[in-house]
Amino acid sequence: MANAATTSDTFNVTADVVGNCLVSATDLAFGNYDPIDVNSATGADLDASSTITTTCTLGHGISINIDDGGYVGQTAYTRNMEFDDSGTKYYLGYQLYRNSYNDAWTSAVGDDLAAAGTGAALDTTVEGRIPKGQDATTLKASTGGGYQDVLTVTVTF
Repeated sequence: MANAATTSDTFNVTADVVGNCLVSATDLAFGNYDPIDVNSATGADLDASSTITTTCTLGHGISINIDDGGYVGQTAYTRNMEFDDSGTKYYLGYQLYRNSYNDAWTSAVGDDLAAAGTGAALDTTVEGRIPKGQDATTLKASTGGGYQDVLTVTVTF
């Protein structure tokens, strides 16, 4: 093989990293609201929090939106929980905030939370508040999480 010849060529190796996001959220469980005493007009708001976890591709700008739930406009508050007692419905208003209860978190266009994907999980705290002083004559006692709503969190990327 003294006179062996060789030849060569090159080829490209390519791939694309797709932009993607995963989202999950913990439940917002307020516990007991007492419109007669503890949470009356002279009492205190009832606060609780939830965590939205997003994991998005590095470099992707994202926006996080939370809808108004299923019972809009039933009280003076945009978001409401409903208790259905054998067909008779009762409503308990609540609000969502961010930034230590300084900014109301609505579903309005432009009120999304903007963030950037890092490839790692990003936790966002959702602060919930049931305002004190809701009309005790329109709230029926319930047990076992009787007042409920379902919110949808949407991540746009």
